[in-house]
Amino acid sequence: MLGFAVFQVARRSECPFLKLGRVEAWLTAGTSAQSPIGVSNAFLIFVCSSTRGLDSSTALEFVQALRIGTNISRTTTVVSVYQASENQYDVFDKVCVIYDGRMVYYGPATLARQYFIDMGYEPANRQTTPDFLVAVTDPNARITREGYEGRVPRTADEFAEYYLKSDVGQINQKDMDRYLDDFVDKPQSAWAYRESAWAEHATTANKKSPYVTSIPMQTRAVMVRRLQILKGSLAAQITNLMAFTIQGAVVGTVFLRVPNTTASFFSRGGVLYLFVTSLGSVSHLLTLCPTSALVFNCMSSMAEIPTLFAHRPIILRHRKAAMYHPFIEAAAMTLVDIPITLATLTPYSILVYFVVGLQESASQFLYVLLGKFRLVTYISRVASSSFLSSPSLWS
Repeated sequence: MLGFAVFQVARRSECPFLKLGRVEAWLTAGTSAQSPIGVSNAFLIFVCSSTRGLDSSTALEFVQALRIGTNISRTTTVVSVYQASENQYDVFDKVCVIYDGRMVYYGPATLARQYFIDMGYEPANRQTTPDFLVAVTDPNARITREGYEGRVPRTADEFAEYYLKSDVGQINQKDMDRYLDDFVDKPQSAWAYRESAWAEHATTANKKSPYVTSIPMQTRAVMVRRLQILKGSLAAQITNLMAFTIQGAVVGTVFLRVPNTTASFFSRGGVLYLFVTSLGSVSHLLTLCPTSALVFNCMSSMAEIPTLFAHRPIILRHRKAAMYHPFIEAAAMTLVDIPITLATLTPYSILVYFVVGLQESASQFLYVLLGKFRLVTYISRVASSSFLSSPSLWS
């Protein structure tokens, strides 16, 4: 991943990895939010005003990291830099100067300064090359050389016409013509590109599919990401576990040690009802007197709705980039949540069962714990979570 290489090269030790589980990505603690560099098999990369708000040394490290990443991945990176320094300017191969929507220069960065000097403009005292190129496009900031007052271009059209007739413009035009002759409308180039695209596919993936990885590989990758997200929000998982434990203690103490007589038949039946069935209306559950553990387990899934919708733009972006199928997100979430849900509901079931004083035998307890209770509570929670996530995946 190029993003990791850029972070390491830029020596952002305070944030070497992007913290998962949040939409925002903070590169440094003392700057505003910046977008991380995450590029995979991209031939052309655009980076817009990425150094805005950074100090000069950090901006230089970032530009140098872009350069190293470009060399390693053998791509083309187009960067717009805000108030670039001379050191940042020297990192680039070519520079493009735009004046009122017209391209007035595009060529080697080392020749740009002399190009405009030969045109008839001169830089101010101790003026850097980037500032000089910007000043040339400003009628109030550019300085005309002595003797060139009536010959220099003034408007954007005159600048563009001068560039097309210049040696740099002619060389640029020849480079474009050579590229068109070598690569455009060439059957062998199209076949080589098709073979390279097939070679990127996994051996178990469909060669005609836009997804380069198979379904199991996508599931594994998304499951790992899901675990990393949960690790980033560990406090929420602990809070959820505590909530279930407290709820189990509350429900259990409401029916604390019900007597083994017919007087407790109604209460004991209500407790068993919560364990073994999910049928019946909510009002009936509440009439049976508990705080309704079943309803509590079902409604706890509602807390995941904001998180699901917060991840919707990310999932849609990944789908457009053909990183994985959208249904993989729901499947991976379900698979990862199975052990987490079981671990969360275990203290609840133990508290309710033994505090109430149901039959304390291994067969009955295991039946309740691993049978009907697990099935009902798991389906009510995870199935509702997957169902509620479907609008965020497909809308």
